[in-house]
Amino acid sequence: MFLALAGFLAVVGILMMVNPLLVVEPDHVAQKNPLGMTLKRVTFASVHDLSVDGNKLVVAQPTGKPVKIGGFGADSGDMQRLKLALEKAKASAPPPP
Repeated sequence: MFLALAGFLAVVGILMMVNPLLVVEPDHVAQKNPLGMTLKRVTFASVHDLSVDGNKLVVAQPTGKPVKIGGFGADSGDMQRLKLALEKAKASAPPPP
C-alpha cells in the first residue's frame, strides 16, 4: 500500500518538475496542472498588464480587479526569470494606449 502511494507521489513530483505551471501566450496566460491540463485561462490586452508579485503572476483586468495566478506550486527562481523576461518585453513593447 505505502509502496504504491510512494510511487504515485514520485510520479506527481516528477511531473511537477518537468511540466510548466504557467504558459504565457501573446494574448492569454494559462495555468496548468502537473498532467498538463489547463486549469485557468486569463486573457490580457498587452504585456503591460502582466506583473510578478512574489510567487504569483498578476494580470490586470479592464474591470480593475487583478487576477493572480500561481503561488503554491511556483518555483521562486522561475518566477524571478519570468519577472526579468516581462521587464525586457515591456521595454521593447509599445506603451499602452
